[in-house]
Amino acid sequence: MREIVKKILEVVGSKDIVFVGTEEQAEIKTIKPDEIELYPKKFENIIVDDIEQLDEEKMRKLAEMSDCVWVLFSIDKFIRKIDSSIEDMIGKGEFKNVNIQEKVEILKNLMKGNAYIANFNLPDLAIAISKERGKIPSEIRSEPLTSFFLNLSMVEYLKSKLEEVKREKELVEKELEREKEKSRFLNNELEKMIKEKEIVQARLEAEKKEIIKEKDALAKEIGIRSKKFECERRNAEKKWRREITRMLKERKAIEENYKKEREKFQNELEKMNKSYEEEKAKLQKEIEKINKEKDALAKEMNVKLEEMK
Repeated sequence: MREIVKKILEVVGSKDIVFVGTEEQAEIKTIKPDEIELYPKKFENIIVDDIEQLDEEKMRKLAEMSDCVWVLFSIDKFIRKIDSSIEDMIGKGEFKNVNIQEKVEILKNLMKGNAYIANFNLPDLAIAISKERGKIPSEIRSEPLTSFFLNLSMVEYLKSKLEEVKREKELVEKELEREKEKSRFLNNELEKMIKEKEIVQARLEAEKKEIIKEKDALAKEIGIRSKKFECERRNAEKKWRREITRMLKERKAIEENYKKEREKFQNELEKMNKSYEEEKAKLQKEIEKINKEKDALAKEMNVKLEEMK
């Protein structure tokens, strides 16, 4: 015998009571749902296993057969049906009552009585529906049926809304993390450009030093040759003069070439500095844009959280 049936029998007794269901219950008479309309006898109490299987005519017969009807139902099954109704409300904009609520309301109206939840601290609950002249035992009377269904529905609805807010929060956090990753990537790119500029500047500086070194070496070589030519001047004055003239021309050409190379180097350096400043400004704008978007997302999240409070 099911525990919920045992609990009811402990309160109302096993005399003048019948069980309506498809499975036989020990120590209590059982009637199949299809046999209700054919049964002539009346009972003080009737226990119904699954009211959702009964149509209105069968429930009308129940109302005639007894002053007190006990409707059994599983709280887990009922919550799953509430979840389904909430999904319909979110998706279609309409909230439908769970079928068991409608059936119980019909039976209550047919009996012209009141309905209460009898909680025996079991996975199954019992709804006790009693006619006005009937009496529900005071030791099991609990909260009214309407407030129980309303409270249970609101709890499940708020649970679903909380899950929805959690999902939205996770999406916002993921988006913020993506923006942070993008910001880190841009910062890394900027650091790479700065390092590349430093490398180019170091290379140009080394080339400049090499040119100066070559110039000094050339000047030194000219001095050595000048001393040598001085010793031979008297014997080869004409040759010496021509050689000096040629070397002076070469020196002038070298200096002019150095000047041109220096100007070229300066121009390239200015272009590189200009390009670097433009790229830096561009990256700074992108970073500011990302920060604004991040602040906007954070404000939006705060607004949503405030709305949920």
